[in-house]
Order: sequence, then C-alpha cells, then structure tokens
Amino acid sequence: MAGDDGGDHYRTLGISRGARKAEVKAAFCRLAQLHHPDRHHATSGSDAAASSFRAVYDAYGVLYKRRHPRRLRPPPPLLLLVGGGYKW
Repeated sequence: MAGDDGGDHYRTLGISRGARKAEVKAAFCRLAQLHHPDRHHATSGSDAAASSFRAVYDAYGVLYKRRHPRRLRPPPPLLLLVGGGYKW
C-alpha cells in the first residue's frame, strides 16, 4: 500500500475522498468480509485474499484515524512516596 498519505487508500476501499464515517466503515465491512482469509483458507487464492484483506485493513485504519483521532484520557494523578506510604 502507499504510505500514510491516503493516496490509494480511498481507491482501495472504493470510496470518494469526501466519504463520511459511515461510508468508510460500510466499505471496510463489505470488503473485509469479501477478502477475509478465513473464507479462502482452502482455496488456491488464499495468499492473494490475505494480502487484499491486509490492504483493506490498512486503508481503513489510516482513513479512520485521520478522520477520527483517538482521544486520550488525561493521565491519573501521580502518587508520591512519602514516609513509607503513598500520598495523593
């Protein structure tokens, strides 16, 4: 796949650059089911299916993270060791 610039990721999922979150997810689900390695484990095309699935998975990961960055929780307060015990 191309780098994380998203150049071919839209084409991989078969969606337009202006696709909404629901469209990105729907395209991923459809293609993931189609190319999932477990569906092709007994066929001669299992390696091709696995690489196609990986491309779809990577494209979804890049596009989903770009559109919806993960929000991190603030770290918990630090515990200070004071006189043999912990103090907040």
